Amino acid sequence: MEKKSLSPIQGKLLCYPVTAAMVTCADGDEKNIIAITFIAPVTSKPPMVMISVAPERHSYNMIKNSGEFVINIPGPELLYETQFVGRKSGRDFDKFKETGLTAIPAQVVKAPLIEECWGHIECKVVKEVDAGIHTMFIAEIVAASANEGCFENSIVLGDGHAKMISFLGGNKYGIIERCELAPMTKEEN
Repeated sequence: MEKKSLSPIQGKLLCYPVTAAMVTCADGDEKNIIAITFIAPVTSKPPMVMISVAPERHSYNMIKNSGEFVINIPGPELLYETQFVGRKSGRDFDKFKETGLTAIPAQVVKAPLIEECWGHIECKVVKEVDAGIHTMFIAEIVAASANEGCFENSIVLGDGHAKMISFLGGNKYGIIERCELAPMTKEEN
């Protein structure tokens, strides 16, 4: 099949959709929520993840100053709230108040969990890497939790109550309805 040439920016779109999360942070008494779509596991020993945040974002200095954050995984019922926190700045809005989301204490870090989210990954930053217009915060996972029934036997359940919100590129978010587990080998088909 003949290949069509794409620009590097168009090439990046081949990586979408990606999971959208609401990342919480706190610095002193101030707390904020930012939608983050540049999230990835980094290593399993120790368990680490990374998020990328642009320095002009309000949450950037909060994460940099505190050295911690929480990745909150929203269910499909939080699509509007995820879009809101991704499009509005914490400089101008109290995103907890505006969205009606509930901040609750985390197990280890000072940044709050979002009660309405079904999964939470508490993180402490171990390294910062400049990456173009973003900084990658590489962090060790220090605690994690999920709603009962959303995480069993090392997999996220996709039976309706644990569908993930996806970032589709640009300013578009959506919910991917179908997920099938592939067989481990051709013989399992």
